[in-house]
Amino acid sequence: MSFGKKTRNPGWQPGNHWVKCDVCDFVYRDAEMFERWDGAVVCKYDWEPRHSQDLIRGVEDKITPDGFIRPDDDANAGITVCITRSARAGQAEAGCARTGDTSFTPIPVSGL
Repeated sequence: MSFGKKTRNPGWQPGNHWVKCDVCDFVYRDAEMFERWDGAVVCKYDWEPRHSQDLIRGVEDKITPDGFIRPDDDANAGITVCITRSARAGQAEAGCARTGDTSFTPIPVSGL
């Protein structure tokens, strides 16, 4: 049998009629056709399985913690914000100290 076309004398096969592929429009015998997941009747060259990601369902996140929850009064007690008088690169160092300037002291800021 030729590829996708009726031959001159294909021979009679009871219950095996000709069917057109929904994708490529070639004509094949009924025994050579498959039904795809989306309902299309296709040949073996156009058949494809359903993608596994189509069947995944989302899982709802639980964003609230369990147990008794109280606000932390001392949440910002240990935070110190350094205020410098200079915006030059290389002037400020870690720990709020500046090079060559011993008069600078950090000012604690509350309420952050």
